[in-house]
Amino acid sequence: MDALVAAHVAIDPALIVQGEFHQADGFARALELLALSDRPTAIFAANDEMALGVMSAARQIGLQIPADLSLIGFDDIPAASCVSPGLTTVRQAVDEIAYAGVRTLMRQIETKTTTAEQITLPSQLVVRGSTGPCKEK
Repeated sequence: MDALVAAHVAIDPALIVQGEFHQADGFARALELLALSDRPTAIFAANDEMALGVMSAARQIGLQIPADLSLIGFDDIPAASCVSPGLTTVRQAVDEIAYAGVRTLMRQIETKTTTAEQITLPSQLVVRGSTGPCKEK
């Protein structure tokens, strides 16, 4: 939402739906979004599992990815590169996340403090076939 605001794009609450982070829920939430009279041309799913559900829902109603709907997931699970088209996703540095978590926990145990801190770790956009220009409406 911060990126939309920075780009001066209005935020439409109807296009923001909450999910349960699994494929079946991604499928259900996608059917809701894709049933809108002014349906979205792109969906950024909270994780790859949900994105795979979105992909199934789009196919069920006859949409082609990416011609009718661009799709991005998050996590880069192994299945993301095995589906067709391949799922564009954001890859997280899982090893670095685990290391930072353990390091933070150990420091808190040693110092007997629980001070909150923000740690920013790198991520990488992995572009595959699920994103591209959509057809004109």
